[in-house]
Amino acid sequence: MRRKTSKKIQSPKTPPNPPSNTESAFVEMRLMGTEQDLEKWAWFLDLVESKGMITVLEKGKLYKNRGESKLYRLYIKIKLSR
Repeated sequence: MRRKTSKKIQSPKTPPNPPSNTESAFVEMRLMGTEQDLEKWAWFLDLVESKGMITVLEKGKLYKNRGESKLYRLYIKIKLSR
């Protein structure tokens, strides 16, 4: 049986299709991880926002997953600034 090989995605230096001034280019993200990991991601996104690369439009609170899971969810709406 052949193994599937995954291709490494290279990030372009600029967005492939930069949004025009009239477009509303935002994404809604759902991050899932431990409470500590999500706090690190929130800090990182705040740092990226302070550099002017993104605008965080909405950041929800942490929601605990159901059952015995130790994972949480964080919902964020982000817009690219460049």
